[in-house]
Amino acid sequence: MTRPASAILVAGLCVLTGCGGFVGQPDADVADTVTPAPVPTVPTDTPQPSSDGGIDADSVAADHWRALDGRSHTARTSVRWRYPNGSTYDDTTVHRVGPDRERFHAVADYGRPRGAINRTGHELWYDGERSFYRVDSRDAGPVFRQIETEVAIQYPGASLIRGLFARLRPVDVRQTALGSTVVTGPVSGVYGLQGLSQFRDERNVTMAAHITPDGYVGRIAIGFDAIVRDRPVEAQLTIAFTDVGSTRVTEPAWVENVSGQSGTSTPVVGRPLGT
Repeated sequence: MTRPASAILVAGLCVLTGCGGFVGQPDADVADTVTPAPVPTVPTDTPQPSSDGGIDADSVAADHWRALDGRSHTARTSVRWRYPNGSTYDDTTVHRVGPDRERFHAVADYGRPRGAINRTGHELWYDGERSFYRVDSRDAGPVFRQIETEVAIQYPGASLIRGLFARLRPVDVRQTALGSTVVTGPVSGVYGLQGLSQFRDERNVTMAAHITPDGYVGRIAIGFDAIVRDRPVEAQLTIAFTDVGSTRVTEPAWVENVSGQSGTSTPVVGRPLGT
């Protein structure tokens, strides 16, 4: 089940340049537009390969979050894998985050039902003070509750971005005419990274990433072969940070039905799904 590395990189670059969409995205409205926040004035240096063929992953991750600081944005993650019989699963998350991260809305769709009630997805709404959680299931329908404990945003974070770039070598760095940077190359593996522990024995792992002139990582596309539940799969991970400075974070209508339905545990949300 081998594929040429060049084919993966071409597919990744297609995603990066906008000629292909993410698979399995939820049908929720993306965002209303608002006046964009000013572009950060902190200059960022173009990442360059080191002597060992790698890249400074710590600097890439730090520049990413510095560029997003104080700016609303939408983070989309898709983990897709396909078995030899053609069965395909897509786990997706979409996070809409306010400029000060005081409000956020997470929507997740699962590639296959999970747990005793066959959960098919979840949502989390945080308004800066209260957290509301919704679980959709095949057997029990929607289940709502208010969460008493404070939650943290756990969407594709610095650890995942840093981990991916740290495993990327030998790296190829190309500057575009518009001032952005395209970084490509093979990755040593994805096991152990945030939300990707279901994959084993990864092979032919290739990555293409687009870093904007502002310094944040706009898109990442990774393709690889792996084993999931003792069966071979072809897998793809795609991450995008979009609508920077123009994402509107609005309370979902279902929150009105949740008041008083308390829970005691904080769900783990926002990770690239599949575990």
